[in-house]
Amino acid sequence: DKQLGEFKQFGAFETMPDHVTPHSLKQQGYQYLHTHWIYTIKNDGQFKIRMVASGNRISRRPEGITYCGVVYPFTANALAVIAHANGLHTFTGDITNAYLRADTSEKVYIRYGPEFGPEREGKLAICRRALYGLPESAHAYSRYISGIMASLGWTRISTDQNIWMRTV
Repeated sequence: DKQLGEFKQFGAFETMPDHVTPHSLKQQGYQYLHTHWIYTIKNDGQFKIRMVASGNRISRRPEGITYCGVVYPFTANALAVIAHANGLHTFTGDITNAYLRADTSEKVYIRYGPEFGPEREGKLAICRRALYGLPESAHAYSRYISGIMASLGWTRISTDQNIWMRTV
């Protein structure tokens, strides 16, 4: 139920009217998106359930927009030493539902399953948000968070595009 509430909160899907068919969506360039559920037991014993897109089954992948970098361990370690030596503060974070915060430009749709409730089951829906598993999602999230960081006065360092700094 939590994952379904998050989909609603972030507007992940746009339910199509009953007259919309898979054929009409395909004529508009949409592809059917296969999804599956991942069940995980976290370190603290809690269960986590996430719907994941089977992006490997999309026939036309966007070119050049699937890359999203990660912080290089050497860079992170070096900056931690430099910050400590200079009495600087460092911050890290984890953003809940990170991908769902970003729009997707991929033209994909799903058919709601029973987990979405009897009023939606069997209906078609266009995916409006980046989902885990879609080829573009990591890049879409990177664009999203970059805009926010820049608007707050943070700039990327030149040697690692995933580390940001701000002078106060």
